[in-house]
Amino acid sequence: MGQGTGLPLGYYQLNNLITSRIPFLILSVQNDFSKVYSGMELHHIRNFSVELDPSQDLNAQSVAAIVERHIPKEYPILAICETGKTSKEIADYLDEQGYSNTFYLLDGFKGYQEDLAKSKSEQGS
Repeated sequence: MGQGTGLPLGYYQLNNLITSRIPFLILSVQNDFSKVYSGMELHHIRNFSVELDPSQDLNAQSVAAIVERHIPKEYPILAICETGKTSKEIADYLDEQGYSNTFYLLDGFKGYQEDLAKSKSEQGS
């Protein structure tokens, strides 16, 4: 069993996973990826995403989604929420349950959008 230590994933790491279309499971708590991506990248995200209901037990929903999809315990799993706090808790919980490749989005979806905007403005300068 893990030690409850989901690992942080930053903007560049996640963007690389998405644009390279690398398979991983996204456990999403109310994130609208269509604000950030379109086309094949958005299609890729939607194929690998599970929307979690914040009014229900997120840990139980996460495990149920993984089990329902027959995801192996070593498969990469990324939890994403608005600020990063809830997704870290989910990633830590999954790690405690024996899922060995759990991540959370550092600074959450809000921070991700800010980093993306910064990156685009730097490329345009």
